[in-house]
Amino acid sequence: MTYGHAPAGQPALDQPYYGAPFPEAITRFVKKTFVYRGRASRSEYWWVALALAGVTIAFNAISMGFDFSSGSTPTWVAIGGGLFGLFSLLVNLALLLPTISITVRRLHDANFSGFFAFIGLFPFLGPIALVVFACLPSVPAGARFDGTGQYPAPNQGYYPSQQYPGQFPNQPYQAPVQGYGQQPNQYPSAPQSDPYSAPDTWNGPSSTDPDQAR
Repeated sequence: MTYGHAPAGQPALDQPYYGAPFPEAITRFVKKTFVYRGRASRSEYWWVALALAGVTIAFNAISMGFDFSSGSTPTWVAIGGGLFGLFSLLVNLALLLPTISITVRRLHDANFSGFFAFIGLFPFLGPIALVVFACLPSVPAGARFDGTGQYPAPNQGYYPSQQYPGQFPNQPYQAPVQGYGQQPNQYPSAPQSDPYSAPDTWNGPSSTDPDQAR
């Protein structure tokens, strides 16, 4: 399956999935590891956040099982604890990039720039601010971050070429200026002939013929 396609009944991968269930949210999280454009819905983000929290709790619980404070700790326990610590570090590094990318896409869905993700680097208040941003509802204007070029920029003029290809290329539409009290000319009128036309012949008396004038 290539990027941008999804099974029937699901939005494309380059579009947010509102109301995404847990399996689809995790699938998109993995497939869009290096995708920093586009948007991610709240369901996509928070299902992933729940899964990451579960992984963190599980790793911490296992780490607490390896007690290195006692001098009677068997060698195999110490070796197992060291290997598990290395494994935990590798998993955290592997999850770092997709976590950043989905955070950026969630900010886009709320119509914020992805650079707001750097707020998380500030101690204590930074992560709290990111949680607040992640809870914000979706904003349709966030489509400007999809990178498709189909979302009109603010104050963009109407271009007739969008409706009539090949006409007026790159020229914004301007309504004709009408004088005060004048009616706009919506449709050009066809030239009309004079409804009254003089007859070709005249059978009446002619002023130049004195006999007929009498």
